[in-house]
Amino acid sequence: MTGINVMGYDLEDVRKEINTPKKSSSYELCEEIIKEIVHMRQHNNLSQKELADMSGVRQPMIARIEHGNVTVKNR
Repeated sequence: MTGINVMGYDLEDVRKEINTPKKSSSYELCEEIIKEIVHMRQHNNLSQKELADMSGVRQPMIARIEHGNVTVKNR
């Protein structure tokens, strides 16, 4: 324990949870998917708006996805 508290959690405990092999590989996979989405959109000369119109996802969500600012929730 570090004694450093982040939103009610000990910082060292948070680091241990994030750095598990399963979570690390999940993050790496997400990064690769995001890179591929951006690459394919740019390769096809599409704007975020055009991709949004084609996919049915709003442009602000496309921007959040491309910047990695999306939290996926299991249903």
